[in-house]
Amino acid sequence: MWQKLTDSIVLSGSPGYIKLLDAFNSYALVKELQEALDFPAAASFEHASPAGTAVGVELTETEKTGSMTSRNL
Repeated sequence: MWQKLTDSIVLSGSPGYIKLLDAFNSYALVKELQEALDFPAAASFEHASPAGTAVGVELTETEKTGSMTSRNL
């Protein structure tokens, strides 16, 4: 049924209604952020409410050092 409505494929199990809402809301928010800011974006929803968002921007040298991404681990 869901595949006909959304043109998506469930790989394992059957998703609940709230999980589908989380996925669709995350997709919509990420799409809007990417279009508005022209940066890669990510979003997390929990029980149909946004739990977090992020956009991909270049880190400063201080941020790279603080997050240990300035060296090869």
